[in-house]
Amino acid sequence: MSSDIIHLILPSTCQICGPTGCGKTEFVVRLIKDQMYEPNPTNIYWCYSEYQPAYEGIEKIRSDIEFIHGFPETIVDRLDAKNSNLLIIDDLINEIGDSPILAKLFTVISHHRNCAVILIQQNIFPKLKSNADVSKNCQYLVVFRNPRKKRELEILARDVCGSDVKFFKQAFEDATQEPYSYLFIDCHGTTPEEYKFRANIFPGEDHVVYIPAKSKN
Repeated sequence: MSSDIIHLILPSTCQICGPTGCGKTEFVVRLIKDQMYEPNPTNIYWCYSEYQPAYEGIEKIRSDIEFIHGFPETIVDRLDAKNSNLLIIDDLINEIGDSPILAKLFTVISHHRNCAVILIQQNIFPKLKSNADVSKNCQYLVVFRNPRKKRELEILARDVCGSDVKFFKQAFEDATQEPYSYLFIDCHGTTPEEYKFRANIFPGEDHVVYIPAKSKN
């Protein structure tokens, strides 16, 4: 796989889903540390519900990251399209999930404000007003193992693979064997279809690509 394929495009939208303690925050830290976005963001805003000790380590990587408690909607006004922006919304889905602003971030604001939006959440399909718009417009989806949410995986499998649910389940099982592991689903329009399902996406790792058998011919 080429290095260009590995990078995430800015602007874009991303959901990172998994239970508490599965490695969601650490995944975002790696995105920043390894400069996984192209171009690398000049401004990073991290909105959170509860402060975590891991944030102190992030500041050592990028001292200019701005941590914000809660999600003030005025943050959107600071997303200057002349810059490359990264906006992280960490475990605030219950606070802003029913607000029109979340849907707008995924449908309009990300593109118009030159911003990569990352939404960190526990459930893949939370029962909130914005869920349909967020899901339809999510370009990168990172899913960690959650033994209590198998029904969500069934729905996701049909959503991203159509009738080939078996392939998705096999890819997910293989990708999430180890603790803190995940399946990376790349739906960005610039990414070739064969690179849609991946694992170990960071530099220095053994990159894994999952391809349905019918696509290998």
